[in-house]
Amino acid sequence: PSKIKNTITIAILTLAKHQRGVWITKLVDELRRRGRGEGRHPPFTVEIVTIESLLDLDRFSPSSSPPWDGVVNRVSDAADPVLVKSTLAILHAAELWNVPIFNGPKSYSICCN
Repeated sequence: PSKIKNTITIAILTLAKHQRGVWITKLVDELRRRGRGEGRHPPFTVEIVTIESLLDLDRFSPSSSPPWDGVVNRVSDAADPVLVKSTLAILHAAELWNVPIFNGPKSYSICCN
């Protein structure tokens, strides 16, 4: 039997050093305000996820579906190359699992060299 979720989880993917940055906190505040389910969409929750936490805790396995229903990628393309490559790998895996992504691997990789 299919399990219908009551809420959607949106991950804001960022660097640990940026998780309290105004460009992250304002985005999270606005999404949380809109995520109350008072309109055309079901309620959703917003979670800040640092790329470092995914790597340190081995929390992200490409062989299983990500725990999010959507991803907003806010990882800087000027980050350390290891973090940029890890971000691209996580975005590609989420894309393969059909998770909607804002600033996905194709657009994110344009500025990476």
